[in-house]
Amino acid sequence: MYCCGPELAFIQMAGETSLIGAVVLGHELCGTYSPFAQMISGFYERPALTSVDKLRAATDAVSGMRGVKAARKALRWIRDGSASPMETVVSCMLSLPTAMGGYGMVLPKLNHEVTLDANEARIAGTSKPRIDTAYTEVLVGVEFDGKDYHRDAEADRKRREALAHKGWTIYALNVDELTTFSRLKEKVALLDTVPRQPGETMPGDEDAKSLLKRLLAATRCGVGTNAALFGTNVPLNLVKVHL
Repeated sequence: MYCCGPELAFIQMAGETSLIGAVVLGHELCGTYSPFAQMISGFYERPALTSVDKLRAATDAVSGMRGVKAARKALRWIRDGSASPMETVVSCMLSLPTAMGGYGMVLPKLNHEVTLDANEARIAGTSKPRIDTAYTEVLVGVEFDGKDYHRDAEADRKRREALAHKGWTIYALNVDELTTFSRLKEKVALLDTVPRQPGETMPGDEDAKSLLKRLLAATRCGVGTNAALFGTNVPLNLVKVHL
């Protein structure tokens, strides 16, 4: 039996959507989350469906197919490991080129795992904390403080203290800062040690504001909730849901 896997679906959809839409889709397929269907705000967790390497190999295997050119262009800015739609927005805003409204920074590692020593692990409560958006070249990290993932402020503080002892500087974004361009711009100004890709500078405010709006729309942020999350019954605790 033949079926359409995530790699082929990505190529086909890249030919039907915008470049920004294809980049967001790629992050979703290579990440550990999926948004709900039918314009419902929220997402659920699941294992990654594919990877950047597999997507790239698929474009090589079907080089003459419609959508391959758009898929290859989008793959330049897709990263493995995003754990939520908002982490995808952060990665895309920071790394997409200034011509598209992005800040053109070097591509980050998403949910990068840091190994702590025994003393640091005792403080952090874990020996291998993860950083949402990590720039390993300069030991700078950006984290989105979603309500579901960051309910314990004390635990977050201790984990970030342990990372600071390891040399990391961590900046946090909450939902208001990420969805309000003026506040996001202020936070991005603190990332002055993060190198940019060759030839990239700073985007104009209107271009950056437009990109942010399009990214949030592509990840279905702020469109409301719905009592019927799935089309079929899902047993309690089978998947982890975030609204």
